[in-house]
Amino acid sequence: KGAVSGELTYRPPVTGTLAVDLLPVPQTGDAAPAVKLVVHNNSPLPQQLTWEVTLKGEQSLKEGKFLEVASTPAFFAEAASGSLELRGGESKEISLTLSGTDLYKVYRLRSVVRDASGRAVTLERPVSAFYGVPKLKVPLAEGAFPSAADWERAPVRKLDNIDQFYAFVQKEKPVQDWKGADDLSAEISYLWDEGHLFVRVKVTDDIAGKIVSADGGLWQLDGLQFLVDPMRTSERKVGKYEYSVGEGTKGPQTWCTLSADGAAPAGDVPEVKLSLKRGKAGDIVYEIAFPWSRLAPFKPAPGANLGLTLIVNEDDGNGRDAFMTWFGNAHSKDIDTVGDLILLEN
Repeated sequence: KGAVSGELTYRPPVTGTLAVDLLPVPQTGDAAPAVKLVVHNNSPLPQQLTWEVTLKGEQSLKEGKFLEVASTPAFFAEAASGSLELRGGESKEISLTLSGTDLYKVYRLRSVVRDASGRAVTLERPVSAFYGVPKLKVPLAEGAFPSAADWERAPVRKLDNIDQFYAFVQKEKPVQDWKGADDLSAEISYLWDEGHLFVRVKVTDDIAGKIVSADGGLWQLDGLQFLVDPMRTSERKVGKYEYSVGEGTKGPQTWCTLSADGAAPAGDVPEVKLSLKRGKAGDIVYEIAFPWSRLAPFKPAPGANLGLTLIVNEDDGNGRDAFMTWFGNAHSKDIDTVGDLILLEN
């Protein structure tokens, strides 16, 4: 009878005449890492543009935590500014090689693109790791893991430096000291196919911890933790994931503490497949298969950029007293300092 009974709201995607992406380029072999500036002309008219990319600084790990942004000795190997002309609807990429970088640091970048009238589009973002994730040549059956030959194609990143080690200060016992790679270290590799992100972590640990909890207490045991940014290339974030992986009182298990998608609820996650092979003392080889549905809204495709942190927890018999970290922050859950995984074509 003329009264309002409800309201529907629709937010159409709106973009300016210019759109900009600033992306890490995978580091391969002995080649230096790089970044690429991608400029899109959304107008039907041609545009004359100027562009500039600057390194604002770096963040380094110290005692298992990333420091504040500081000046960096890294630099661009070629001119990081110029001009270009784009036809209506056209996009162009500009690749810039970085020199003096460290694959275990986080770099802060800023790009500015201006049109002929002086209007500017500015984008700032952190980049790190520059890890290119090879794609499996043949998709695997559900529940299967990559072969040894597949893993040989994946670059290895290491946790073997004292600055990657964090010790908890606990009463009634001394602070845990890192005694070297035999005490605690790891080798990390990644692969992907259309269905999953595969992670392999080979942990060296001189003492096996006690198996005393499960579910939401997995993080207190020897095991792994993941912090994932599924929208690494977007300034708009919908949330983050936190997963704990290990062998608890219920056996090998994956538990989700934080979720970025309603269809991937927190709690026990049996759809994340886990293989765990124990060696001497506390040595363990983990293989984990994350279905892409558990990393939504990230969509797998060549060139797609996923943000990820990996933590190896340490229990020498008295509960978790230390960890080693590949990027990120286990305490604040900071996703600025996650590592960049870039999916490769093959």
